[in-house]
Amino acid sequence: MSFDAITWALEHSPVSDPFERLILTCLARRANADGCDSYPSRNTLAKASLCDKSTVTRKLAGLEKRGIIREGDQRAAYRIPEHLRPKVYDVQIPHSYYSAERLAAVNQERADRGLGPITPENRPDLMPAEERKARADKGTKRASKQSQKKEGGASSTPMDLSGFEGGASSTQVLEVREGGASSTPKLSFNSVLSLSPAPQTAAAPSLPTKAVTDEREKTAPPDDDPVAAAPVANLPAQRHETGTEEQTGAEAVLAAYEQELGGRALNGTRSKLLAQAAELLADRPLWWVVDRARELPQWGDDLIKHASKSKVPFAGQPKSAPACQDVEAEEERVTVPMPAAFAEMLASLRNRSA
Repeated sequence: MSFDAITWALEHSPVSDPFERLILTCLARRANADGCDSYPSRNTLAKASLCDKSTVTRKLAGLEKRGIIREGDQRAAYRIPEHLRPKVYDVQIPHSYYSAERLAAVNQERADRGLGPITPENRPDLMPAEERKARADKGTKRASKQSQKKEGGASSTPMDLSGFEGGASSTQVLEVREGGASSTPKLSFNSVLSLSPAPQTAAAPSLPTKAVTDEREKTAPPDDDPVAAAPVANLPAQRHETGTEEQTGAEAVLAAYEQELGGRALNGTRSKLLAQAAELLADRPLWWVVDRARELPQWGDDLIKHASKSKVPFAGQPKSAPACQDVEAEEERVTVPMPAAFAEMLASLRNRSA
């Protein structure tokens, strides 16, 4: 690495765009003080210059064509396997860039490597980079997007369609009528082709018919229904989309779970809860299963497991089985006679206490 080469590439090289500057600096960073024997791979150059390999290839060709770099001694990369070996480049730092003292040091390094000195003949000054062409619309004020929307977006200028078979008439003009950006053009192939906006009609919202309303009122549970008086009555009314049939008990349980969850559950969770709710409703009342479903979001999504741990009673609940009792009769106690020595000691203790 040489600061002479890096400084020249960053500040004095005649490059024409930022990519060339970055690629040339990356080459100079891996070169000697005279700019020779630089061989980074194209992947390294692409990563350093923030571009792809095709851009690197194109920029290297441009730098070599203008004489800023040239092909160097390929033996410098002999340590790298041949199938992975990159191309060796020499950065052509001009003779005039070096000071007299620095030029003597660089030439001494080249002499140690068996190379000749840098001279104005083999390192002439480089041609300056071509000025970048200005954009054709430079200085022209662009119309804002809002003004383009206000103009309507569609042009009213007729377009000539020469060579188009327009039917029986020989008039071949495509007329585009003015319309808003949201207007849909309608194409009619007559003697004159015209694009006219089609009328827009808003779809009226579908309302339930009187027959559906009457059917729902008939099937509604009475006020004295214990199931309707249970907490499930607080749930929002949810019915099938295919008819006027009331929602099933399992759907009421699912609705209670989603209401407590604060949103719609995943499809797999919904199917699982519907199946578990149907299984629990076989021997449990609806209000009890709904309450367990409301408790479920903070414990998981297994309704049967949560219901088995609940201690809330309900009507018709089977009594728990009594605790296991020993079937075998208690073993008879066997009286073992007290040893004589122990009996004498016990008697002496009693006498002392008395």
